[in-house]
Amino acid sequence: TDYIISPSNAGDDNTKDSDINSKSGISTSIFLDKDITTVDAGLYKTSCLGGYFWNDKNADGIQGDKEEPLEGVRVNIYNKDGSSVVDAEGRAIGYINTNHTGKYKFCKLLPGNYFIKATPPSKKFNVSPKNIGNNTSNDNDFNQETHSTSIINLSSNENLLSIDGGMYESGCLGNRVWLDSNGNGIQDIGEGGISNTVVEILNTDGTPVVNTENKILGSILTKEDGYYHFCNLPIGQYIVKVTPPVGYYVTLQNVGSSESIDSDIDPKDNQSDVVKITGNIDNGSLDIGLYKPVCIGDYVWHDHNANGIQDAGDEGVAGVKLELLNKNGNKVIDINGKFVQPQVTQSNGQYKFCQLRPGDYKVRVLNTNANWHFTYKNRGNNMSDSDIDPNTGESGIISLTSGIDKNSIDIGIYKTSCIGSNIWEDLNGNGFKDKGEIAIDGAKVNIYKKDESSNTFNIATDISGKTLATTITSNNGKYRYCNLIPGSYRVEVTPPNGYKITHKYNDNRVNAHTNKTE
Repeated sequence: TDYIISPSNAGDDNTKDSDINSKSGISTSIFLDKDITTVDAGLYKTSCLGGYFWNDKNADGIQGDKEEPLEGVRVNIYNKDGSSVVDAEGRAIGYINTNHTGKYKFCKLLPGNYFIKATPPSKKFNVSPKNIGNNTSNDNDFNQETHSTSIINLSSNENLLSIDGGMYESGCLGNRVWLDSNGNGIQDIGEGGISNTVVEILNTDGTPVVNTENKILGSILTKEDGYYHFCNLPIGQYIVKVTPPVGYYVTLQNVGSSESIDSDIDPKDNQSDVVKITGNIDNGSLDIGLYKPVCIGDYVWHDHNANGIQDAGDEGVAGVKLELLNKNGNKVIDINGKFVQPQVTQSNGQYKFCQLRPGDYKVRVLNTNANWHFTYKNRGNNMSDSDIDPNTGESGIISLTSGIDKNSIDIGIYKTSCIGSNIWEDLNGNGFKDKGEIAIDGAKVNIYKKDESSNTFNIATDISGKTLATTITSNNGKYRYCNLIPGSYRVEVTPPNGYKITHKYNDNRVNAHTNKTE
């Protein structure tokens, strides 16, 4: 009862065909006038053809232990010439959709030659590589291009249920282009995305990429938040290339240990390293940091009164040599990969270091003209003060933000001065040194400097901080204090016994009542 009569009168050889009608089970009328030994009947049993589809997550073409059945695959069976298949009962066989088990099965098939074609559940799915490995029980039997099997010869009573298919989801690649405000190569909190940046994906040989929908993937523009993605990517290796907007440059590559917050583009060629896409494993961490170059500098000026503030009349100083260092005190490399060279102030005292990455820097003074000294640091406002430490000749750490120049790193310098003259005997008391009036040795002289904050005069110190002791006039009444910081001073004279200070006018600057200069 399991047998079915084969089609009758197939072929041209009457000795090999079946002569029984497959529907009625009766042959045609036979006129018998001799022995006839060619009334044959072919019988067969129906067969089944089927298999299993799985989600080949790693796209290796082999059924892994943890890879799950794939639901929703549309499976069609065709005769080897591509015509529709009719089963043993004469009914056309339609398609089958795999269910949650991933299995499919066509039965009541006549023995013959067939092929099976699969349609993935969605455009994201692609057929895995075919016939990988030596184990035919767990490989993929479908062609990646045609989505079809080879021709399958199905015999009577054969249940061939190992025609399996692996499919994987196409991958995506991309993430975000962001403004690296501090130029450190890491996405810090508050650093936003950059829109309308041109990003393209290429094969490793530089040719355009064709996705799984057979579309060429050209360049795209980042969205308002800086995000970009290339999807429906076949298994393969790719390169991402960025064309920064005008004025922007690519930041440092692969800084730190976190792939999710670094920049993955080489600033030398604006391309990523080779990125491998395997199955449905998206690479959603290919980020691109950009920045705008910055400048740092301003002005070296003569601080005539050494108050640490640029006052009216304080002019620039030419010929001062400065260098730029990073925060660790090392030489700086500019955006073109070259060491930043020292700068010499122009005739107006100005200087500038440009083509810099955002970051932390220091300015160091390498030399000044003879007898120049640094003025006080950080007095007054940022636009009129001096920013150099008098003890080190260096500024503090200067943080530069993308696209924002720092043109307020000023340097005040001054020259020390001397004060002195002589003490003489004013024979006629006119307060003027007349011819023939001789010097007086042995007078005591002290010098005081005004403290501008308290408006008081205190014993003066020289530039090294040394307290200036009392001077006793000698060598024709002379006295002299040197290495003095510019400012307001007073001189106090204590005459030798028997002498008094003459009137303060003409050539005498000491007040007769206070024994001090005004």
